[in-house]
Amino acid sequence: PWTFSDLADYKKLWDAFVPPRCLKDQSQANSHKCLLAEGLYPSLQSPVFVVEAQTDEVVMPLHDGLPSIWADSPYPCYNEVENCPAEILDYMRVWAFNMSSAMDLVVKNNDRKTGNLLDGAFHPAC
Repeated sequence: PWTFSDLADYKKLWDAFVPPRCLKDQSQANSHKCLLAEGLYPSLQSPVFVVEAQTDEVVMPLHDGLPSIWADSPYPCYNEVENCPAEILDYMRVWAFNMSSAMDLVVKNNDRKTGNLLDGAFHPAC
């Protein structure tokens, strides 16, 4: 699993580096949050361009509980909704909503003086 609480154990296991600026924003007990973009992003000072798919046929089955239904299934989806079971489509809709919500950090990050966007994003639905 890849939750913030699981990351505390992974950070210890990997002896993971945490960027100092992010560590300054987090307590030592929460330093593992700097291993994921959601925890690290607020501490960035340089402009970034973020690429994140709304859904991902590789990541979703491997890490996030979605059954591997893309090819080896009685109801393969093949990037089409016609053959996908309703519960899979519902899961994917919620996933896409959550990914889009996470991208709000990027697309709403603007300069307070000028109103110009500071960062960019490519967030395809493919």
